Amino acid sequence: MRKPVSLCVALFLLSAPGLCCSKQRGDIKQLKDAGADRINFTAKEVSVDWLASQARPEQVGAPGGASERVSPLETQVYRVRVKILKADEEHDGDYKLLVSAINDSTQVMVVEVPEADCVATQHQGALRDVRHALDEAKNAGRLAATPIATLEGVGYWGFVKPGQTAANGIELHPVLKLEFEAASTVK
Repeated sequence: MRKPVSLCVALFLLSAPGLCCSKQRGDIKQLKDAGADRINFTAKEVSVDWLASQARPEQVGAPGGASERVSPLETQVYRVRVKILKADEEHDGDYKLLVSAINDSTQVMVVEVPEADCVATQHQGALRDVRHALDEAKNAGRLAATPIATLEGVGYWGFVKPGQTAANGIELHPVLKLEFEAASTVK
């Protein structure tokens, strides 16, 4: 039995890119907000543990979250080494990856890779590269082998969903760089 085609997939097939981009704090996720020029794109090397230990700002706790980028975590690109536990494509076209600390699969967080057409023009090439690497790994069945990767992405305060996100809701969104480790099943 065939799966039904989502509205976003149908719009994509009709050559309407960008119509299904994230709406929840969408401009921030897509690097199109007024505060995007404050992002430090020199990646700061951290761990999943460190990101998950950061205090969640009060202004992102309300439904809808903060309408502006929240310093300091949302104004920095982070480089983190992770184990990819799960990779799904969401209704808005984003790849949603559940990742964990290398030595502790219970310390999890979400990282997302939106459609390239959804992000600011100057970052579209990087998103295409990341999505291409994920598509290749997915099509080869390699994501099921829990590969280890190093990724770089912008800090983003998302929703807290116990067991499905970091306890404080921190994410990397968008992921701008992805490198699978040679020792893992994906090169």
